[in-house]
Amino acid sequence: MCKFPLGTFLLMCSIALFVQAKNSQIPKGPEDRVGPGIADLFERDDPPPDYQPNRNHMHVGFRWQPYRLQPKNSEADMKRELGKVGSYASFWFMSLHTLPEKKNLDYANNPSSTAQAIRHAVKLCKARGIKTELVIWQVPLWINGGKVYEDFNKIPPDDQAIYDMVKATVEWFGEDVDYYGIFHEANHPKYWDGNWDELMDLFILPATRAIRDYEKETGDKKVISTAGLSPSRNCKKWYDVQLKSKELMGMIDNFALNLSDFNNGWGGGLLTWVGSVWSQMEYMDKRLNEEGYQDKGLVAAESWICWDGRKTTHGPEGSGETVESTLRIFGECLQRGLSLANLPWADNNSAWTMGLTKRLDYNGRLAELGEKLNPNFTGGPPIATRKLNLIGPDEKFTIQNDVPAISRNQFGAPYAVTDDPNHTHYYIWRWFAQLSAGQNECIHHAIAGEEGNDITLTKVENKDFMRMCSYDRTEDRFIVLVARRKANRDPEDLTVSIPATIQKGKRYNRDGQFVGEGFADGEKVRVRWTTEDVEPKTGYRQNTKSGETALIEGKEGKLTFRLPAANRLTSIVFESLR
Repeated sequence: MCKFPLGTFLLMCSIALFVQAKNSQIPKGPEDRVGPGIADLFERDDPPPDYQPNRNHMHVGFRWQPYRLQPKNSEADMKRELGKVGSYASFWFMSLHTLPEKKNLDYANNPSSTAQAIRHAVKLCKARGIKTELVIWQVPLWINGGKVYEDFNKIPPDDQAIYDMVKATVEWFGEDVDYYGIFHEANHPKYWDGNWDELMDLFILPATRAIRDYEKETGDKKVISTAGLSPSRNCKKWYDVQLKSKELMGMIDNFALNLSDFNNGWGGGLLTWVGSVWSQMEYMDKRLNEEGYQDKGLVAAESWICWDGRKTTHGPEGSGETVESTLRIFGECLQRGLSLANLPWADNNSAWTMGLTKRLDYNGRLAELGEKLNPNFTGGPPIATRKLNLIGPDEKFTIQNDVPAISRNQFGAPYAVTDDPNHTHYYIWRWFAQLSAGQNECIHHAIAGEEGNDITLTKVENKDFMRMCSYDRTEDRFIVLVARRKANRDPEDLTVSIPATIQKGKRYNRDGQFVGEGFADGEKVRVRWTTEDVEPKTGYRQNTKSGETALIEGKEGKLTFRLPAANRLTSIVFESLR
């Protein structure tokens, strides 16, 4: 039961209403404070589908770091809208925290509280139908002989130590985890005190072998990705290190990169750094093709949008640049064939302010401790106003911010909308998440510019738009998103055409598993659509128009739809009448 004082809550509401009255970008009615997109794509009456993920599947999700000893916090978080929208969750399984002592590797008898917190959150996801990923990295001090925290980068004595660590971890999580990522920012020296050959021999390869051996022993298939990369280090060299290992490339499914909002996604610009996150994808695609690995998927290992702008060159969310960064980075990468895309779940106590959502007083404990809180316009729990280091169990945690790591990590800017439990870029992430339709089974379809498998636009310039498409196998429908790159343009007539069936692509659906699914020529198809603008300082929809067509038919292997006067963001669904 929430213990937040009613009088304080009413006072906060009145203050928030006064602030809102001064801010014309915030609609007066709560029903109008919603993001762009077709919301019913995330609704379901039936249980989520049970399917085996592979590299053809497409997910837009979140990175979740649950708090140890606070299972009720995780359970409350799962009830937020984000838990209904996201299709997969990525968890950093940092071994220094999850395996602080050797005895913790005996998961059956001595799991650490951090490992238990992650496993609890994983099971919450699994019950909801959300696919899960563990990114395993760091070397525990009891393995490498280190003495202080920073020593996790010291190398292990041999490859067997990491093999045993990963094998035990995979066995403990079992069927609850679908995806695995091996290491984090492998090209960053602070994470590995050795050369790249040693990293491959002592961590990357034994970890991957352990997962594949578990798979052979149990029949429980896993999708494995390579390590993501720091965008400020020699990325191209690390690609070559991985590509030259035939053993590694024979075991992994996906090649991974980090999606960074440094310079609004344009990166550092040096030849060996990241010129832009989407040009990094293009380079990865080129190198994979050159080495004969067209069947490997492209995924995001880690992604971030800093909403307060302090760690990046763009402005805070109140400037509108956070919305623009999210549109640009996700749009440019998804239209190039990104399979897994995630953003951090909620604000935490790190130096970065990257949360899609704000921390809530989920059980009234923050109010009980006298913490300043903002009201929540949705009627949910009040909203924290600063970074908090909460130590202890759900009902007894205390705020311990009097440590340098916390005192230096204040928010660099105020919230753009104080009483919204979500940050502004949440609503753009949610718009892209239509591609994975909540927990439905969605796979890659047409990719912009791919010969014979293109999303074509007529009556407009292709260079002015980003376009992406998926096929929802659960509901038998194609989902197409079209985003105009520039804001503040007049509406334009838009004609969109996609292949009516799944094609064997240059990178996806090459195994033929789903090829041919979709709609035959002459088959009746219903089209639903929404086109709208987005208010950049809030993330809320504007100038929304929605409709449903009379039935159309597939012709010459294509589905085509014309939309007059399309606004900046357009969502189109071609769906079955079967």
